[in-house]
Amino acid sequence: MFPASLPSLVGGLRTAWSFSWRALIGAELLTTNPGLGQLLEIGRNTANAALVISTILIVGVVGGLFDQLIRALEARVRRDHGLEVQS
Repeated sequence: MFPASLPSLVGGLRTAWSFSWRALIGAELLTTNPGLGQLLEIGRNTANAALVISTILIVGVVGGLFDQLIRALEARVRRDHGLEVQS
């Protein structure tokens, strides 16, 4: 049963990653612990637009890279299970 559900599990992993990444950044905005969310807050409080923009770019790049990694894994699992044809 597990092997048959693997393609759906990997697809769900991508959705879970997206929601958890946004929640992590949002939670970091509310805490005093160092992190990307806190870096955004510091940039906002000091009116440092360069810091805010660069932090947003870092958040986007990291999120995008992980999304591409999970997409590649999902494509491989789907191909291995005969759900997609090779191009």
